Amino acid sequence: MALGNHANYGKVGFTVILGVVALVASLVYFGGYSTRGGAFLAETYYDTPVTGLNVGSDVTFRGVKVGEVKSISFIGSDYPGTSDADKQCIRVVLSFNRRFADNEHEPEAMLKRLVRKGVCATVSASGITGIAHVELNYPKVEQPKRRISWTPEYICIPPAPSMLESFSSSAAKVMNHLNQMDLAKTSSNVTAVVESSAKIFSDASVILETSRPSVTAILSNLESATESLKEFAEKINREPSLLLRSSDQPPLPETSR
Repeated sequence: MALGNHANYGKVGFTVILGVVALVASLVYFGGYSTRGGAFLAETYYDTPVTGLNVGSDVTFRGVKVGEVKSISFIGSDYPGTSDADKQCIRVVLSFNRRFADNEHEPEAMLKRLVRKGVCATVSASGITGIAHVELNYPKVEQPKRRISWTPEYICIPPAPSMLESFSSSAAKVMNHLNQMDLAKTSSNVTAVVESSAKIFSDASVILETSRPSVTAILSNLESATESLKEFAEKINREPSLLLRSSDQPPLPETSR
């Protein structure tokens, strides 16, 4: 009797173990099939912090979700041998689904075409929650191409700063220029220019005051000349023959005796 019970226990245990192995194998198989058939990986990198970005955060293309963030790490830990300047860059691996591709048999080829056309990856905040996502889009300003010291494992999407980062960078540059300016010297130069301009206007006023009598006389003479020309024109209009002879004829010899 005891021997029969042991045999039954052995059968049950064997059946349970076989079921667990089958379940694990199914999960592994279907999980691998799903990954191979429904998703592919790409990566990007950032020199600046990616605050608010987490594993599982959305990846969007023109506002449409096309994948999620698979991992976030440092370039130096994933790619040994990179330059010191690149080791602190942040590597973000992205997992894309097939809705991203117009041809589901070649989604990676589509992504490569988009990268060649200028698509970049930007870390953008989602509203006021502070949760970030990766946005794929064509930047309005052409981004400078950067040489990297590592060989990416997957398709590498160039990064681009967000609008807020661009504004902050521009504001920082303006403040830096202001800090480097010698405000005291600049103020002194402006004061000197204002004083020179005031002196020029003062000298011009003195010259006008000094020359006023001469200018008045010139204007008076011009007025007299204008009146004389007007009288002469009216006289010629009345007697056109005056243009051919003098208005005062010399006396005849007989009358001069």
